[in-house]
Amino acid sequence: MQWLKDKVYSIRDAAANNVKRLAEEFGPDWAMQHIVPQVLDMINNPHYLYRMTILHAISLLAPVMGSDITCSKLLPVVINASKDRVPNIKFNVAKVLQSLIPIVDQSVSKFILL
Repeated sequence: MQWLKDKVYSIRDAAANNVKRLAEEFGPDWAMQHIVPQVLDMINNPHYLYRMTILHAISLLAPVMGSDITCSKLLPVVINASKDRVPNIKFNVAKVLQSLIPIVDQSVSKFILL
């Protein structure tokens, strides 16, 4: 998990992909216990580049975790990140929300599209 906070972008990107692979390999239940809480805690990091990495990790995790976990755990974090003071974070929130539309159920999709 510490690689998600590395100073080098390519390391953070590889770490996000590895988090996704771990979730695929061990399943959503395991990921929900061992990975997701740690990843979501990192969204409060003071450095905006690390927050952007976490948004990327969320977009990678969402298809693996499924609609229920995405709606209940991941989506609220993404929506809260839309209030970030850094414009790049807000822009990346929009991109992540777009990637989440096929994953969440229709009632949530309508809310996102508003």
